[in-house]
Amino acid sequence: MSTRLLFLAALTVLALSGCASSSISEAKDPGALTLEGALANKYIATGSASPALARLRIATVAPPETEKPKVNLALVVDTSGSMEGRPIEDARAASMAMIDALADGDRLAVVVFHSKAEVLLPSTPLDADNRAEVKERLKAMKAQGTTDMGGGLQAGLDEVSANLEPRGINRVVLLGDGVPNEEGAIRSMAAAAGSRGVTITALGLGLDYNESLMGAVAQVSGGRFHYIERSEEVAAFFKEEVLRLQGVYARNATLELQPGPGVRIEGVVGHPISNYGAKVQVTLGDLSRGDKRDLIVKLSADPKRDFGSRSIALATMSAMGAGTSGRTSRMGA
Repeated sequence: MSTRLLFLAALTVLALSGCASSSISEAKDPGALTLEGALANKYIATGSASPALARLRIATVAPPETEKPKVNLALVVDTSGSMEGRPIEDARAASMAMIDALADGDRLAVVVFHSKAEVLLPSTPLDADNRAEVKERLKAMKAQGTTDMGGGLQAGLDEVSANLEPRGINRVVLLGDGVPNEEGAIRSMAAAAGSRGVTITALGLGLDYNESLMGAVAQVSGGRFHYIERSEEVAAFFKEEVLRLQGVYARNATLELQPGPGVRIEGVVGHPISNYGAKVQVTLGDLSRGDKRDLIVKLSADPKRDFGSRSIALATMSAMGAGTSGRTSRMGA
């Protein structure tokens, strides 16, 4: 029977209506996640509808880990004609360095996209015997053609999904320097990946990439977006990504917000939300040791005739522990 673990913390954000100030509430799951909340508004008016902003701070407090989770990674690299010269050389070298940074037993797939997508390396468990052969395959990486980002991303997701690691880290790293031939279903593709527990790290290279698209791909999958100014910096970002993979402490993190009576959740700044009746859910993806994230929640409160405290929202944070395969529940308040 597999070990099952869920990190879960909950807090209620309160406001005092009339002439009293907002209050801070905090809940902790020791050794796992912390969740803190505070209202930006000093007062909540009683006689009229009132907008409000709440800040939620999520952090990990992880003990030393004895066994790192397995990594199931696909590297998806833009090799269109705009990558000719130094950029393609740097991308190739960075990809080879990533092979050395991953541990034995980790899986790596490498996909390139130009006028079409090509799988240079199907998902392969790395070991001491095959690393040289894997690097040899990457020498075929060359700049040519246009930018079939959708095809490349789908091919990378297929490689990861075919070898999904229920107890490990499943991720696609997407490097792009231009505008795709067609945006089409790229956003929905990324959202579907996030729902399966596959996060996408999107790296925008240079000045000509589609920033809104790359940012959305990362957000809706629960991943991260980074801007890389120069191609020689790609290797450092790839190395940082491997370190983050090895430091993942909580997987498939989600935040659920339940509004109090007469309160509506209008949105979470910079994050897509899923609505379930009055409840709202935000996908956050994987959390690494030492992570600290601030979320700004936009709310509106109906008029309230009487004075006193009112419950604005209940926030519940949950995530699976790295190296585990299921969930159990524990509430904190």
